[in-house]
Amino acid sequence: MLQTLTQAIKTNKVCSIRYQPHLREEARTYLYAPKRLLAYHETLRFAGWIVSPEGKALYEEPTVFLLHRMKEVSLSRTNALRLPDPEDKSQSSFGVISGELFTVAVRFEPFSALYVSERTWSTDQKIEQNEDGSITLTMTARSDVEIISWALGFGETAEILSPDWLREEVAEKVRAMAERYNSKA
Repeated sequence: MLQTLTQAIKTNKVCSIRYQPHLREEARTYLYAPKRLLAYHETLRFAGWIVSPEGKALYEEPTVFLLHRMKEVSLSRTNALRLPDPEDKSQSSFGVISGELFTVAVRFEPFSALYVSERTWSTDQKIEQNEDGSITLTMTARSDVEIISWALGFGETAEILSPDWLREEVAEKVRAMAERYNSKA
């Protein structure tokens, strides 16, 4: 599948793909013009356009598909030359899901600080070293869902400091998680 998709990018062709968006949903078939391969946080994704049988984009924004959710890929004869190359949003800000940009600040305890500080999460990121060995990472993000999942992945060693609305959203999720784990099954 990877070889077919990269060939489609090189030759400006449309692919027919069967894609399973969620575990509980049936795979759907799309005509898709892949334009860019993205490696983002250990996941391969393709940015491109869902198209009509004539090769015209059906939506104003490109669609990002995860390689591991693709079930079948075949190359078609339809040309995708007129479709623009989507911007690689994963390089300028955190997240690949399109959304309104916002600034986020996350404090990482020393246990996670080295890992976080050795990576580029956003091109405008700033890392402040705190006296206790922790760091505060400030960066631009585009997806609250992705930031929440990412921060929670660091467990108790990460704390979202701002914006306030995001901090409150995480606090609600943590309370719900604690309730689930404290209830007797």
